[in-house]
Amino acid sequence: WTVTGAGCTILGDKGGDKEIVNATFGKVTDFGINDVNNMGAVMAPACADTIYTYLQNAHETVKDYDLILTGDLGKVGLNILKEYYEKVYNERLNKIMDAGDEIFLETSQYSGGSGPVCLPLVFLTKILKNKKYKKILIVGSGSLHNPTLVNQGKEIPAISHLVKIEVLL
Repeated sequence: WTVTGAGCTILGDKGGDKEIVNATFGKVTDFGINDVNNMGAVMAPACADTIYTYLQNAHETVKDYDLILTGDLGKVGLNILKEYYEKVYNERLNKIMDAGDEIFLETSQYSGGSGPVCLPLVFLTKILKNKKYKKILIVGSGSLHNPTLVNQGKEIPAISHLVKIEVLL
């Protein structure tokens, strides 16, 4: 199972009620995982590193945000991210949600979809329309693998990037 969809937003330098405040480009991480069927485990450490790096550079904490939205770790990867972050950085990610997990919430037998689709769909429809979230970190993730790497049983590297959004109204 996967997710098919599209999301679009217009960015400009004048007006609007949402603002991209900051961003952090992640770095490639490789935690030795070679299971192509466990992308959440592959990408969770990259998300953790990017979130931590951003917060350190911004002199902020997780508590400064209404929501951290990842996409797409799925149920398994989200739990790995939470456990890993607490163990390595000694801080809990309480206000966190994963876009793939949100899409497949009712059908718990599936873990996630595709981050490039899940993240904008959940963010633009569920999060922004809710109006309760004012300070949001959006954390996209991806694995850097190809069929040759997978067929050879090689480790799968991952990367994660982050954007800080503030809702002004």
